[in-house]
Amino acid sequence: AEVKRERERERGCATMPYESAPPFIIIVGAFCAMAGLQYAGNNIIYGKPKPMGQDEWDKKLIERDTRLREEAKAATAKPKYAFLGGEGKKWLGLF
Repeated sequence: AEVKRERERERGCATMPYESAPPFIIIVGAFCAMAGLQYAGNNIIYGKPKPMGQDEWDKKLIERDTRLREEAKAATAKPKYAFLGGEGKKWLGLF
């Protein structure tokens, strides 16, 4: 009788991973699906992944970098002359 109980115990332990695998797969799949939907939504709406872990310092650095790029672009732009219909202050390069 004791040998029979040991065999049943061994057989029960062997089937346990197979019984717990489907719920585990469903839970992990649902978690991945939710994360994937959020990632896809951010890419569709904003065109880039969500910035994770950014504080005020990082946001201020991004604003500063954007401002510096715009200033550098404006500094390297050719002046538009008034007689050509541009909005610059220079007229024939004299004023």
